[in-house]
Amino acid sequence: MPENINWNGVIQSITDFWLPLLGWIIGIILVIAIVFIVKKIKKKKEENIYKLK
Repeated sequence: MPENINWNGVIQSITDFWLPLLGWIIGIILVIAIVFIVKKIKKKKEENIYKLK
């Protein structure tokens, strides 16, 4: 590794900026996926109710 790069600063930058950013992105994707799955399950339940009538 090059000596002129402050690797502690690079690691600090990653932990302070990129990890929270990735956490937010993953969290948003998870929320969207959960909402999509719940809507799909509700739609199937409604279809089953109409079939029973």
